[in-house]
Amino acid sequence: MKIAKWVLSGVIIAGLILGVCLAFLLKSDVEDIGNNLLTSYDALQSIQGDIEEVRNSLWTLPELREILRANDDALQSLDWNHRLGRSLNDFFVGTGREAGATTFSRIDLDKYWDSNGFYLPDGAGCFRATSRGAFSYPVVTFYTKLPTQAADRHFWLGLITEPDGVNSVACFEWDRGRFMAQIGDLAINSTVDISSFLPHNYDTARHRYTIKVNKSSIEFYIDYKLVAVGLGGLLPIGDYTTLSENNPPYAVFGNFTPLMANSLSAFIEIDTDGGDLLFPIDPWENSFSVANGDPQPTRQYVLHNENTVTRWAEQSVSAKIISHPVPIQGYSNKTLLFQAGGEGTLDIKIYAGRDWRLYKSVSVSANTLIMENIDYDAPFVRAEYTPSASQTIDVAEFNLN
Repeated sequence: MKIAKWVLSGVIIAGLILGVCLAFLLKSDVEDIGNNLLTSYDALQSIQGDIEEVRNSLWTLPELREILRANDDALQSLDWNHRLGRSLNDFFVGTGREAGATTFSRIDLDKYWDSNGFYLPDGAGCFRATSRGAFSYPVVTFYTKLPTQAADRHFWLGLITEPDGVNSVACFEWDRGRFMAQIGDLAINSTVDISSFLPHNYDTARHRYTIKVNKSSIEFYIDYKLVAVGLGGLLPIGDYTTLSENNPPYAVFGNFTPLMANSLSAFIEIDTDGGDLLFPIDPWENSFSVANGDPQPTRQYVLHNENTVTRWAEQSVSAKIISHPVPIQGYSNKTLLFQAGGEGTLDIKIYAGRDWRLYKSVSVSANTLIMENIDYDAPFVRAEYTPSASQTIDVAEFNLN
């Protein structure tokens, strides 16, 4: 009997001990579960916060449409009304390099281009702004004063494909004291000096500098006046050269670049390799524009005496006169219209094989309009007229389309 009571007491004590142990273990598990639940809740709260942050950073459909529209706007136009209130970096890629360096890096154009102009600080070698958009057979105009130039200053205004690689370029260039028209690419390019066509107040008054890229020619204008025409697509064969003249009424020259691109970006580049330079072009006024153009626009060239601004029409002549060259390359229809008050001989000559060659000789009757078509292509054409007696020329022009 005593043994049974002792055994029963041992069982009860063991049960109590087991109960205490189980209670301790259960408490620990409950605390762990609670802690885990709190940790999970905090994690969920953090995830929800992240979700809210992402949701707030996402664009709504109208916002996305506006962003895409603005981006397309920047690619399609550089007109000032599109640029108002926006960063210049939306419209141009800014690049620069330090003096003496060869590697370019991105620059913030808003820092260096304001209403005073495009500024190259002392110690910088070169800054460039290139439009993000490219334009087909473009016409670009810069309405600006030019910097007062020192001999070591260098700048470009115009059109280009990719500035730091093999590229096509059509631009005005200031090259150490000379104002040039340039066409070609990085490897093969041609320039003609048009300094004599610069307005006398180029650095104190704004003027319009325009370039038009066509299928077979590139035209340069200052204040709407044609100052140079360059022909592209000529193949370099040996030491073959084409006509190059920089006399009034306009310069003519050619380039041996058969791969000239027709889609180009507008660009401005200033280069000193030491020393500061301010190019006084205001980005917020109506100071530049670029747009797609006609691949081969119709042109009418009024004939002038060679290397002068004297027109044939209404000119009294008594001896042989020679016209300034007319660029006709690439045009399907090339028609010379001529009429004089007396008789004479009109010779039409084309430039081929480094010289002028007779294409056709026409007898002129008094007061009779002559319309002569040139059936074959050539880089340039000119007319030579020998009157039989003193007379006045009434009409003298080439029409191209």
